[in-house]
Amino acid sequence: MTALRVDVVVVQNLPWRTWIARVLEVEALGYDGVWVWDHLVHRTQEPTDPLHEGFTTLAAAAALTTRIRLGTLVASPVLRSPLLLAKSAMTVDQMSDGRFDLGIGAGGSLLDSAALGIAQPTAGELAERFEQTVELVDVVLRGGTSYAGSLVSGEGMTIAPGCVQRPRVPRTGRALCAWPAASPMCGTPSPRRTCRPTRSSRWPRRGCGCSTRRRSRRVATPPRSAARC
Repeated sequence: MTALRVDVVVVQNLPWRTWIARVLEVEALGYDGVWVWDHLVHRTQEPTDPLHEGFTTLAAAAALTTRIRLGTLVASPVLRSPLLLAKSAMTVDQMSDGRFDLGIGAGGSLLDSAALGIAQPTAGELAERFEQTVELVDVVLRGGTSYAGSLVSGEGMTIAPGCVQRPRVPRTGRALCAWPAASPMCGTPSPRRTCRPTRSSRWPRRGCGCSTRRRSRRVATPPRSAARC
C-alpha cells in the first residue's frame, strides 16, 4: 500500500523572510512537501501585494531546507518555453538534491496573458500547447535532444548535468477539459470549464489550485504520519 503524503501550498504572496520562515516551519512540523504558484499576477492579489516568481523562490528554499519536497502548482506553458521550463526544473532538482516535483498546467490566466501583452489562447490552443509542452519537457529531462510539434519544437537541446532523480523529476499536470475532444493528457471531458489532474505518481489530491485561498495560513498541527508516496 502506498503511504499517504501530506503537502502544503505556501503561496509566495508574502514578504520573503515571512514566506521562507513559513516553509521552514512546515518542514519542522513534519509535512512532506511545499507547492507554489506560477503567475505574474493573480486575481486575488492587489497590485501592491508581493508575488514572488515561483522557480526562483523554490531555488532559494532548496538551499535552506533539508528534507521537504518542493513543487510548482502549476508551471504555465504560456509564461515559459518548454526548454526553459525543463532547465528550471533540472536546476531546482540539483539544488534540492532530488527533492523537486514539476507540476505543469495549461496556463489559462487572463491576467497573465494581459500582463504579457498577448491574446488569450482558446481552450483548444491551451490544451494543445500543454500536451506538447509536457511531451517536450519529458523528452529533454530524459536526455533527448530534439522534439518536433506543431506549436513547440527544438533541436540540439541539452540540460546537462540532468536531474538528480531518475529517469527525470516526478511530474504532475492539469489541463482544461472543456471541449468535445479533450486532450489525452486530461481526464474525462467535462461539460463546463474544470481543472482535472493527469496521471502521475505524485499528485496533491485536493481541489483545483485556483481555489487556493488568498493568504497562506499558518500551519499549526502536523500530520500524525508524514510519509512520501
